[in-house]
Amino acid sequence: MLEMRKILHQYYPLLALVIVFLIYSTPYVLQSPLCSVHLWRQTDSLSFCRYYYENGLKFFDTGIQAYLFKDFESNKTIGEFPIVYYLTACIWKITGENLWVLRVITLTLFSMALYSTFRAFRLLGVSRFYSTFSLILACTSPAVVIYSTNFLPDMHAVSISLIASFFYIRFVIFQRIGHWWISLLLFCLAALIKPTAVIPFGVIGLLWILDITSLFRLKTHQLFPSLLITIMGFFLVFVVNAMYLLWVAHYNNTYGGWFTPNAIFTPWNQPQEDINRYLEMAPYFLFPKVFSASMFLFLGASLLIVFIDRNKETILSRLVLLFTLIGSVAYILLFFKWDVHDYYSLALLPFPLVILATLYFRIKTIQFTSAKRIAAVLGVALISFNVFYASQHVQLRYAPKHNKNYSLVTNTKEAELMKYHSWYHVEHFRAFDNIESELNRLGITRDVKVISMPDESFQASLFMMHRKGWTGGQKDNFTKEGIKRKIDCGAQFLLINDFQRACNMGLDTLFIGTPIDTIQNILVYRLRE
Repeated sequence: MLEMRKILHQYYPLLALVIVFLIYSTPYVLQSPLCSVHLWRQTDSLSFCRYYYENGLKFFDTGIQAYLFKDFESNKTIGEFPIVYYLTACIWKITGENLWVLRVITLTLFSMALYSTFRAFRLLGVSRFYSTFSLILACTSPAVVIYSTNFLPDMHAVSISLIASFFYIRFVIFQRIGHWWISLLLFCLAALIKPTAVIPFGVIGLLWILDITSLFRLKTHQLFPSLLITIMGFFLVFVVNAMYLLWVAHYNNTYGGWFTPNAIFTPWNQPQEDINRYLEMAPYFLFPKVFSASMFLFLGASLLIVFIDRNKETILSRLVLLFTLIGSVAYILLFFKWDVHDYYSLALLPFPLVILATLYFRIKTIQFTSAKRIAAVLGVALISFNVFYASQHVQLRYAPKHNKNYSLVTNTKEAELMKYHSWYHVEHFRAFDNIESELNRLGITRDVKVISMPDESFQASLFMMHRKGWTGGQKDNFTKEGIKRKIDCGAQFLLINDFQRACNMGLDTLFIGTPIDTIQNILVYRLRE
């Protein structure tokens, strides 16, 4: 019994996180098919994996299923550093092509980030209970929970950045140069995948500026190694990223591809109508995906408590919090296109974690036992509601109940939007998942190029039915000239999964004849003999 208590004491943080992820139906999500919101971005990632899988696993030869480049004749392109996609393709060589592989890789990276953050909290002197409480609270962000299994590069980069931060803290505590280099290599990898996910690295850079200018120094620990080694480390990160960008430019210039990092969208350079749309959508779509209203209030109050603290011993933690706040605000202003891009919020995950860590050093000085008990009760209530809140958002994303009222956790607009996306996917897109045998029957093999409309993504429906070609995302496909150009490039069949929507977008101006077959809700037309 004593041994069991020791084991529970040692591993209860991990057990608590496992329980939370079970509440979020993570095992179900790991094996669920593609669905609903951001299907387009998920299939972009998966398309890179499939290209590797089917074309010989050559790391510097990447492409997708849509022929978008060199006047619609090339499908070769490269964007973020494709290490995760390459690893997925390698595993597919053993398991076969399965979505769960990439989901498990994403969840594993995120779990490593959570564990690293817990270890970092402990190294900083935060209690085991509060460290566990903080991690679970961070995992009550619906966006964090949803994308922890949805393989967008933002989550991969943020996870690696948090692990890198842990190794930097290990360097500061133990002064082992190996931890410094591991930290920088991981920050470098995170930046290669998604440059916007390295706010912690920017914080370290600002601390270094204070250090070399003697504006701030720790008495007990060095924040950095020698000047030469520090400069070499930062130089390495920037040089490697610059070299990769040059390679990307060369590859895409060669094959006509697009490089798609986070383009800068500052509010002062955007049309007023776009800004109004973002601001209108934020309260009913973006904010609910980031945190509950109660969590926003808690973080705001915590921020106020921390900054009015005059304890000189916490000056470093408050500097880190200030720099993280500056980095977060700068990120929001530089990448202001936040209409349906809730996954942009993942880059801000370090901010609530730093608030929670800094808050600990403030509240541990409270002398009154009754005050601590009240805080503990309120904390349990907050975390209980937020776990429920996030679990309901997971349900809204994957399997919303159309007769259920979600007003306790969100507003009517967001709930109806999620229900609509779910209905539309089931009604018009799900058929693509099980259409391959029927396509083969019609002679539409994997080598035959098709046009899929009115799919407005780059390649979502193409990936789902395992075919190459074009989608309604190329707006010229709703013109006779656009269709003719695709036919000249090899398109042999046209598939329409929502005829009415396609007509509303301009299909009714085209003469496409009579479908040769109907597969569930998908009409199939022959474009040429």
